[in-house]
Amino acid sequence: MGWPATYPSAMAFLSRAALSALPSRLARLYGRSLYAALLVLVAGGLAIPAVVGGYLMIGVQEQHAARRELDETLQRNADILALGMQESLWNMNIDAARSLVDSLMGDPAVVRVHVGAQAEGDFIDRHAAAAPAGHVLRAEREVVVHGQPIGHVTVEMDDSLSQQSLRAKQVRYALVLAVQIGVSLLLILLLLRRRLLAPLGTLMSFSDHLSRGQFDAPLALSTNDELGRLGGQLEHMRISIGDLARDEPIRVGHALRGINQPGGRHSQQLADLDELEL
Repeated sequence: MGWPATYPSAMAFLSRAALSALPSRLARLYGRSLYAALLVLVAGGLAIPAVVGGYLMIGVQEQHAARRELDETLQRNADILALGMQESLWNMNIDAARSLVDSLMGDPAVVRVHVGAQAEGDFIDRHAAAAPAGHVLRAEREVVVHGQPIGHVTVEMDDSLSQQSLRAKQVRYALVLAVQIGVSLLLILLLLRRRLLAPLGTLMSFSDHLSRGQFDAPLALSTNDELGRLGGQLEHMRISIGDLARDEPIRVGHALRGINQPGGRHSQQLADLDELEL
């Protein structure tokens, strides 16, 4: 059973909608937590330079290099054919000319070799069996013997094989790049989880205990970095707050006993205040 005719357009619409909603989702993820913000920044910092560099290297530089290499091969084939046809055209030896043309046609990128004699017209005209699938490049040379032109040669080459090789190189580069980015992200995620997320979780749990008045739960951080030093300061704060919390009932009790004693200092002060008011 085939897909409905509207299925490709619906998929394209969903893809465009997902891409348009991606910035807002990244913004919400960026502002939701520190871990998510670091993850977005690290992923962007790894992917954007790699994509830009890959485009400049594979999409531009390698494209020009492939075109230049094909053009150099074309010009070299035309030079070889022009030199090789000097004796064959001078002597009108078609067998020798055909062997050289066959050797050139052995290159799958060569789609046509034409040799023309100055007086006889077409000498050899050989076409490839398959039609060219890409852009055809053409080079022509005159065949000159003793300063006199006796013919001309034409070589045509198709760039489809060169483009296929370039696309295969692009795919390999993209796979290598994806693996590198994936491994780098995995290592960075493990580092962030171990050195940042786990200590932050311990600190958040410790602050929850303090907010509930649980001062007997010690804070233990095994790191010696900034978070570890912050944890040590919080641990000293916990001990101090715990000591104050334990001593406060004793001080309040002493104060209350001093107030309630008849001959105590606080009782005498209250009596003096009553006399002044009278």
